[in-house]
Amino acid sequence: MIKRPPIDVLKKIMEDALANGFAFRSLRAIAETSGVSHRMLIYHFGSQEGLWSAVINHVRQSERLFFDEKTAEVNTPEDLRRFFASIWQRYTSPEFLPFYQLHFEIYSYALRHKEDCADFLQGVVTPWAAAVAALFEKVGFPASVATVRARLVLAATRGYHLDLITTGDSDLVECSALEMLDLICKPPAV
Repeated sequence: MIKRPPIDVLKKIMEDALANGFAFRSLRAIAETSGVSHRMLIYHFGSQEGLWSAVINHVRQSERLFFDEKTAEVNTPEDLRRFFASIWQRYTSPEFLPFYQLHFEIYSYALRHKEDCADFLQGVVTPWAAAVAALFEKVGFPASVATVRARLVLAATRGYHLDLITTGDSDLVECSALEMLDLICKPPAV
């Protein structure tokens, strides 16, 4: 039976993943660089898939709580644009950008191992698209428009992050991302 790992163990694993990456690393390699013994990794996570599942679920839960807290203050299209701009600032900060790089690394791995990573893949688009669509609806967008714009926000934001990580051109990428927000947060013509 897999135990729920203590938060300090999850934190060490996350710090290690941010510093050393994820792909093609054995539990022994992770134990060596994280400071958590191989035996304790097996005890807490059961396997490498269990380890990454626990880390991903922890990050998703934390980010969902943050999202829910911040979106409670969103009531108008202008609030929505400010919210998305603040999220952009958060996730492009030097503290958070490595998380996006790790996300892309895990995402790429998961696409090659769809059966083993089904839980991860199910949580990448659908729940976030639904949450963002609900936010567009909350500020007055029709459901059909909200659904399309939510997917646009997710796809474009992830593309901008990939561009930023690849090129390092923060000025141009940010200018483009903020321009996109102006366009998608504008209510549709009636």
